[in-house]
Amino acid sequence: MTVISLEERLAKELAGRPLGCTEGRADDIAEEDGETLAELGHMRGVADMAYVALSDLALHCHGRREDVA
Repeated sequence: MTVISLEERLAKELAGRPLGCTEGRADDIAEEDGETLAELGHMRGVADMAYVALSDLALHCHGRREDVA
């Protein structure tokens, strides 16, 4: 996946338009980036909780294995 900066995205959006004709697109792109960052933050939190749960399960299974042996 190619990552492009906010400036590059804005330049592509504005290419070929008369100067001064932004139609509010810069605000839309900034808002989309904010939403993307919020989604990534949420996904990170979910991944962290899953990691903790799997770690707890692994410790539990390891403890049972030692009890049985």
